[in-house]
This record gives sequence, C-alpha cells and structure tokens, in this order.
Amino acid sequence: MSMKEWMRSQGLSYRRLAAAMCQSPSGLCKKINGQTKWQEDDLRWLNDHYGLSSDFVLGLPSKSGQQLGVM
Repeated sequence: MSMKEWMRSQGLSYRRLAAAMCQSPSGLCKKINGQTKWQEDDLRWLNDHYGLSSDFVLGLPSKSGQQLGVM
C-alpha cells in the first residue's frame, strides 16, 4: 500500500492532511509523489498522529519484502 492508497482508504484529502500538518496541499502532494523529500518532522508527525512508520511513508520495503503499514 502506498501513501496515496492509505490516504484514500482513510478518506483523507491532500488538503485536509496538509492543513493538519500545517503545510500547503501542493507541498504535501510533492512529498507524496516523490518530487520533494520528506522532512524528519513530517515523519514524526505522521507516526505520532497516525502510527505510520517512516519506512511506509518513504515507500521502503520491509525486511520481509512487503511494505510496512500502520504500526
């Protein structure tokens, strides 16, 4: 599951998540689409508020070869 798919499954729009994270929707969209790097503060916020691992947010495979999801 990708961040886009996760957001869809949660019913979260870019605008809503960006507002919660105090970011612009376009900036968040660029991060999700890999055009801009995620910042450590973003990864911590997503973990604190949604339990998402940094590996999942970054789209990294887990050690078992599957993507990590919610912790």
